[in-house]
Amino acid sequence: SLEHYEQWVEYYKRNLGKFIPDNKEIKILDVGCAIGLAMYALQKMGYKYVKGIDISPELVEIAKKRGLDVELVENSMEFLKENKNQFDIVLALDVLEHIPKNELLEFLRHINQSLKERGKFICTVPNANSTFASRWRYGDWTHHTSFTEDSIKFVLLNSGFKKVNVYEIEFFTKPKYPFIIRKSVIQYLLFKSIRLLRRLEAVVELGAVGKEIPLSLNIMVIAEK
Repeated sequence: SLEHYEQWVEYYKRNLGKFIPDNKEIKILDVGCAIGLAMYALQKMGYKYVKGIDISPELVEIAKKRGLDVELVENSMEFLKENKNQFDIVLALDVLEHIPKNELLEFLRHINQSLKERGKFICTVPNANSTFASRWRYGDWTHHTSFTEDSIKFVLLNSGFKKVNVYEIEFFTKPKYPFIIRKSVIQYLLFKSIRLLRRLEAVVELGAVGKEIPLSLNIMVIAEK
């Protein structure tokens, strides 16, 4: 439904907006776009060229009904091979964990080659540091792996990217009017308290490294060509 698309707009504005250039004319490709939730949000943000590809006929049909520029492909790598140096931004949101390890480096190299010079690759992946890492990893039968901040940097740097930064990506947001006690405020305060305990646990177990590791369910990664 349109309501479902609209519900995700603020999430993507908050988490993608700060990493994407203000220039609304840039070319953005969403690999494994599914029904196009991120694409819809980017269009709402004013970006004029947002293209998606996916291998699922059912998902592509839903995205097209929403008026999104989505192409059904048999093989994403073949599409990337045929579109070298074309895009300013390539997205792969909750995609890399579905790719077998023996294909992942090649897939990422093709993404690198599809980017213009100094273009950015933005992805989200399951965070293996999370409390619920095992559930996040095995909850979907098609998942092949999860990532720590180190393992995702390893595969991206070995795929030709020059600079990689990793960030926590949260589904929780600070409620408006946090001084008014209600369910959302209590839930947020509990979330922050438990996350603090997890941070202390990480420091005790891992030392100084524990101060920096991301603890969110997913991590967002920004890699520059």
